[in-house]
This record gives sequence, structure tokens and C-alpha cells, in this order.
Amino acid sequence: MQEKIIENIKKIIYYAIPLGLIIIYISTAFNNCIWLDEAFSMSMIQQNFGEIIYNTAIDVHPPLYYIILKVLVNILGFILGNDIWAAKIVSIIPIIILMIVSDTLIKKMYGKKVSFLFKLTILSVPQIMNYAIEIRMYTWGLLFVTLFYLYCIKWKREDKKIDLILMSLFAILAAYTHYFALVPVVGLYLCIFVETLIHKDKTKIKKLFLSILICCIAYIPWIIVWFKQVMAVKESYWISAITWETFKSYLEFPFKITGNKIFTCILIILLLISIILLYKNRKEKENKYYLFGLLTPVFTILLGVIASKILRPIFISRYIVCSLGVLWLSVAILLGKHCNKKYIFVLLSSIIFIIGITKAYNLVKIEQQYNTEVNKSQSYLNTISDSIFIFDDNQIQRVIAYYYPETQTYLYNQEITDLTRKVYRQTHMDIIDNLEKIKEMEGDVYLFITDKQTLNDLDSFEYQLCGTYKIERYKFSIYMVKK
Repeated sequence: MQEKIIENIKKIIYYAIPLGLIIIYISTAFNNCIWLDEAFSMSMIQQNFGEIIYNTAIDVHPPLYYIILKVLVNILGFILGNDIWAAKIVSIIPIIILMIVSDTLIKKMYGKKVSFLFKLTILSVPQIMNYAIEIRMYTWGLLFVTLFYLYCIKWKREDKKIDLILMSLFAILAAYTHYFALVPVVGLYLCIFVETLIHKDKTKIKKLFLSILICCIAYIPWIIVWFKQVMAVKESYWISAITWETFKSYLEFPFKITGNKIFTCILIILLLISIILLYKNRKEKENKYYLFGLLTPVFTILLGVIASKILRPIFISRYIVCSLGVLWLSVAILLGKHCNKKYIFVLLSSIIFIIGITKAYNLVKIEQQYNTEVNKSQSYLNTISDSIFIFDDNQIQRVIAYYYPETQTYLYNQEITDLTRKVYRQTHMDIIDNLEKIKEMEGDVYLFITDKQTLNDLDSFEYQLCGTYKIERYKFSIYMVKK
């Protein structure tokens, strides 16, 4: 009887803790706070599918995420009555799918301990959950890369045709989601192909070559687009030059919890323990695949830095997110397989859970603060939305233009790209190069100022400060211009 009660408690813990964390993260989706990239995503899905593909060809990303987003927002938005909420939940869906995969495929392959550790880790490490509530493609890339990795191992283990097909499918999906989801797939394919060559397994070499060939053929339609995008990036891109400090920040990124060095150190220690366990058990047949998994983010960073040096800076920290599922799955496998003593496993799980619940609590606090600020800002903006808005910051213009598509907005002393005009075509965005033109405008005019220098160009006008507001990460002051 006592054993049955203990077993039931274990089952409750196994399912309840990850479920509780997921519910906390889902709760953060119910606000209207968005930043520039999210406004871009939301504007993109207002186009039809042909326009989405055309516009992403002009941009620097493949189109699959926007297609997924458009389809799912149409469904969830109808149910929830709010497209922004729906879009945020679309980014959490890959994490929910990974929880299901953990309870099925990973548990079948590695047992309950590994499955539980993986679920806890995915829900606790800082960067994955930071981007799981953002309206961008990173968690979808992470999902496809992780599933590709899993089915690689499964295929190598069991040599089943279905696993080879699924592994190829997830490689193609990753490639069409984000270029830095394609990079870890290429790295893993390369490692596994070399490993298969070394073992002279002719049958598997042929099958693996066929898988790679199918992926290459499936990607041919986008290769020409990719080449054009690379040439465009070579001419102009917004990312800053990569320095030694930047490179170090890339290496810290998977573990860094802002404002909590202790938790950051703990995550790094978990990685170091995994490396020690990998070395101690190096004779085990599958350990080389876990080494490949641990190296996947490193490969992504190195290729990103090399490409940035050859072309121009094209790599930033968040592009590492797509490879993090593979990293933490490898850590979970190594820790779960080799931590045989119950008290060590309980200690590990407890530490990861404490990191996770602390992270979740802090994220909820931040999102609540954002929500309060955006509600305050929108309460005021709703009263002046039939006026003319002039901005000295293009990011704020695009965010507010998304919120208020009927409002005429102008960008002062900056250009609006053709892509921006196409994607935000449902809005009324334009430029103004001389504030004297305000005299010709009909209606009230409000300036959204981030740089006080802009006010120096208002010499011939009187103006009145209406207040300082904030939307997500953007802080600005609003001035009413008196003509």
C-alpha cells in the first residue's frame, strides 16, 4: 500500500511540475505587448500566402514560420478573440509538442528519468523560455532541429525506414524555418555522415546520402532566394561588428540568466558534469551522438562568426536558440543515464526546478509590468488616434502603426524601406524630412520623441509635453504641437 502511494506521488510529480510550468508560461501570453520583430510578424501574416513567400524572399528569413503563424492565428485568434494572444501561444506550441515527445519517444528510448530531466530543463533554461513567448520563429526552429536529432539517433539505433524519412522531413522543415536552424542540421548531418564513413557501414552510408540528397533537392526552390539574400546582406545589414566580447557573449548565451550569476554558474556546472560523464563512459556506443549534441551550439556560433567575417555581421545571440534543444537533450540524457543514485537525481531535479520556477516567476513579473505599461500607453493613444503621429524612431513607428493602422504616421529624417512598405501596407506610414511641413497638415499633430535633439527642429512651433510612455522595451515622450 505504501509503495503504491509513493508510486502515485512520483507520477503526480512527473506530470504536475512540467504542466505547472507550462501553464505559468502560457499565462504570460495574454497581453498586447509587442516589439518591432513581433509587429513585423503580425503584419506579415495579414498578407496572403503568395505575398508572404514573396516578402520573405526580400527579407532575410525563409517563409515557413509565417505560413504556420498565419494558419494557426486564424484558428486560435477566432477562438481567443485576440490575434496577439494567439500568436504568442503559437510560439509556445513547439514547447508543448516537445513535452509530448518527451513523454512518448524520449521516454521509450531513454526511460522516465531522462524524459523528466529533459522536460524540466527545457522549461527552466533561460533563453528557450524567453523566446517561447515571443512572436518569432525560434521555438519552431528549435522543435524541428531537436526532432531531427532524435530521429537521427533512433535511425542509427534501429535502422528503420520511417525514422530516416522523419529525420529528413524535420531537416527540411528546419531549413525552411530559419537559416540558423539549417546550420545545426548541417552540422549534425556532417558529424553523423563522417561517423558512418569511419565505421564503413555501406548500407547506412547510402541511406544517409539519400537523405541528404532529398533535403538538398527539397531546398532547391529556396537556394536562388537564399543567394540573393546573401548578396543583399553583403551590401547592407543592421547587425553590429562582432568583437571578442561579442563572441564571449555567444558562448555564455545558453546559460545566462540576467541578474542571477549563481543560476548561470549552476547551468554551466551541469554542462561540465555532462562532459565528465561523457568522457567516463566514452566506450558506450551512442556517446558520440551526445558529443555531437553538446557541440551543436558551438558549431552554430562558429559558422555564424565565420560567415559574419566573410560577408558582414549577420549573426546575433538569439540565432543560437534553434540549437539549444539538442544541447539540453544531450545533457538530460547524460545526467539521466548515469545518475544512478536516487538522491543525486532528486537533487538535480530540485535544482533545475528551482531555476525554472524562479525564471517563470520573474518572467511573469516582467510581462505584468509590460502589460501595465502598454495598457497605460494605449489608454492615452486611443484618445488621440485620429490625429497625426510623427516619430523620430522607426521601430516605435512600426509598432504603433501596427496597433493603429488607420492613423497617419510619419517618420522624421529617416527612410522607410520597400519591404517595410509592403509588409505594413495595411497602415498609413510615410516620411517627413522637414518639420515645417507640419503647418500644411490638417488635424492635430503629436510628436513621439526618443531623442531630445529632435525638439531643436521645432523652433518655429510651440509644443506641450503630454507625458512619457512605454510599450514593451520602447520608452518615448509625446508632445502635442501647437500650430
